[in-house]
Amino acid sequence: MMAQALPAKGTVAGHVSVTFVSSYGGMGGSEIYLERLLSEIDRSLVTRVILLGDGPLERRLRDLELTVDVVPTSRDLRSMLRSSWRLRKRLLACRPGVVHANGLKAALVAVPALIGTRLPVLWVRHDFAMEGWRARILARACSGVICVSDALARTFRGPQLRKVSVVHTGVPEMNIERGDSRRRVLELIGDLHAEPVISLIGRLVPDKGHAELIEITPRLLRRLPDARILIIGDAPTERFASYVGELRGRIEELGIGGTITFVGHREDALMLIAGSDMVVMPSVSSHPGVETEGFPLIALEALAVGTPVVAYRVGGIPELLGDCGSLVPPMDTEGLLEAIERVATDRPLWERMSACGADRIRNRLSMADMVARLQDAYREAART
Repeated sequence: MMAQALPAKGTVAGHVSVTFVSSYGGMGGSEIYLERLLSEIDRSLVTRVILLGDGPLERRLRDLELTVDVVPTSRDLRSMLRSSWRLRKRLLACRPGVVHANGLKAALVAVPALIGTRLPVLWVRHDFAMEGWRARILARACSGVICVSDALARTFRGPQLRKVSVVHTGVPEMNIERGDSRRRVLELIGDLHAEPVISLIGRLVPDKGHAELIEITPRLLRRLPDARILIIGDAPTERFASYVGELRGRIEELGIGGTITFVGHREDALMLIAGSDMVVMPSVSSHPGVETEGFPLIALEALAVGTPVVAYRVGGIPELLGDCGSLVPPMDTEGLLEAIERVATDRPLWERMSACGADRIRNRLSMADMVARLQDAYREAART
């Protein structure tokens, strides 16, 4: 790409304009993060949003009256290079003060797009998709890296840490009527007497821990015979169809088909979380030596609606939950079983965890605080 200097038109009297580049156009955790951010941010800062994939996010952002472009991009190197060139032309046309690269693919496309422009790129890092030296090389090419958890910042070291900051993901306060939510959950399960209802929410992929929960279910039923499990989420691609088949086969082998309900992707997932007795997150990384769960939105939403969380102690989950959740060492299925039973049977503990979670969101993980800190980061990046 030919170097072409970009005029410094992004800041006027302390005001900085921002173009947002999203890795995908679906509605995963990082895309919901972006939608909520753009719903709350000072709208005068936003020049446009560029999505590197098709999906419902485009329509939802247009409903916010934002200017949205789509540049379809696969993970193939040639596709990303072509998208870098197309992105470059769009950025030269709108000339923002800062580019917010939302996720790994967005950063990989934005960095080469801006060679020679001196336009700052802030890579907002949501997950452990690229770790170690590769993440450090990419960070070196960015003006700054914003990690959504301390766990994600640990891969960076030395002088490089000066350009790394942690801005925890926030969520808005959520006023959801738990009684109505409970009725909806019980109707989905088809058992009005189910108790407790244990929900696992996430894509049907191996690292979300569906298999771990299924394996302990027979022992769970011996202790809690009325327990029911609600699994919310779809397989993201056909590549995981065999995994879903294996899960269903194992459920049949164990004879627990009447206990576990798959409901697929749900637009009302937040309501189902509020109607559950707990959310379980037995996440296990599919890649040895690599963490998982940067700062999972599901856990944040569970705290916000007052539903206790039982989880493996991985990634950013401990700093997210603080004292408000029940943490178990990774792969400790016996500990997972005991933690579920304890939360289900100890009502004072359940009420303490519920109140603690809502208070934590309000005072430490609010949407307003996240937006304010990101706006400060944009202004700082524009000055460099």
